[in-house]
Amino acid sequence: MGLIIIQSGRIKYNNEAAEKILEYSHLEIISWDLTDIRNLIFEDDLASVLKDSKVSLTQSENGSNPLRKIQLSFRIITKSGEVK
Repeated sequence: MGLIIIQSGRIKYNNEAAEKILEYSHLEIISWDLTDIRNLIFEDDLASVLKDSKVSLTQSENGSNPLRKIQLSFRIITKSGEVK
């Protein structure tokens, strides 16, 4: 399973599985901003990912669950253009 941890809009961690799945190196992945991350999400999944992540951020910001972790599953577009 690929894992990427994003905090304050920046990638703080990714595992080797994420690199293999996405076909990007660690240095490429950690250099991404939110626009780069958004461009990886398959278009048909983008609206639900944005909605689910916004709900989580809102809950964290208003203090209802400041340490809440979210897990999102969605299709991605790899460096070679393959949808996984």
